[in-house]
Amino acid sequence: MSPVSLSRRSVPAGCFGAVIVMIAAVALPVARGGSPDERHPRDTNKDPIPDTWDEAQLASLQLPLAHAPASAKHVSGEYYRSLPVRPIYRSYDVHRPDLEPEGYLEWLRKQEPEVLWDEKTSPPLDTEADWVKAGELVFDSSLGWGTGSLMGPNPTMQVRDPGWYKYTRAPLTAAGKLPFYRYVVRTKGRVEVTRLSCAMCHTRVMPDKTVVKGAQGNFPFGRAAAYDTRTVNDPDRWARPMELSLYGAPWLRLDPLGDLDKMSIEDIAAGHERVPPGVLARHGTGVWSPVQVPDLIGVEGRKYLDRTGLVRHRGIGDLMRYASLNQDTDPLALHGEFRPVAASTRGS
Repeated sequence: MSPVSLSRRSVPAGCFGAVIVMIAAVALPVARGGSPDERHPRDTNKDPIPDTWDEAQLASLQLPLAHAPASAKHVSGEYYRSLPVRPIYRSYDVHRPDLEPEGYLEWLRKQEPEVLWDEKTSPPLDTEADWVKAGELVFDSSLGWGTGSLMGPNPTMQVRDPGWYKYTRAPLTAAGKLPFYRYVVRTKGRVEVTRLSCAMCHTRVMPDKTVVKGAQGNFPFGRAAAYDTRTVNDPDRWARPMELSLYGAPWLRLDPLGDLDKMSIEDIAAGHERVPPGVLARHGTGVWSPVQVPDLIGVEGRKYLDRTGLVRHRGIGDLMRYASLNQDTDPLALHGEFRPVAASTRGS
């Protein structure tokens, strides 16, 4: 099971309150452990940081679904606090291979693994500038590492595959960088790719090739998911469980995935292929109803979170909870008798 200590829905510059959310959910003990009454001040002049998994606040965070018995019932605080902190490793730019510096991959393989943030190591957090810099570090860190595949195990590293770039048309910076991914070295000699960071959804490459972090993202998730679905190892084993885990709502009378077992791999891939950049078939939606990727600039002034508006935003504690739900814990929730993570493990 993936650890749940990194926040997701925050922006590293321009929205300082949102930066605090990411940092609070990553490294401070109060954000991931301790009783709901524990509060640790960030410094003597600032408000204390709330407990992320305050179960009383969590119980009223999300508006009930129309079919109330299927409304999310989240894991206990005891379970949440038992999960280990996910470390943040030093990461490196990803370039399109034909545009990267000569010998870049070989140089990466020679780098020593370096943990920048875990339970024992953290960057300085003494000034506002420190917090903004650390917030950007978390914004760029990922939910996991591997080949970069979104839809299951893939033996190839897509970001080094010319065919992937041709098919997805992923936007690049003027220097040929792919800002939605990062390389990570967790073991010397082995280069991995980050997967599903805040930056992946909320980074935009502008027409002039400059990058805006926290804007509405324009990574082509639909085409990337379609490419992965067609090339992943044993797609029949992985594709359907992944679809069910992300988009399943078996309590609906007209379940959009009711005919999933009858769909071919090509049917599934074609559904993703139709989703344009800037919108996303994310969990809780589907390829038939993708939602706009929101920008995060000014998020501290919004009363509701999520494109569906189902999540209350009563203060920074709610933003922390929403970040943790999106980073890892939504799939652990129980919806009646359906738990998304159970569906995803059918392929493992």
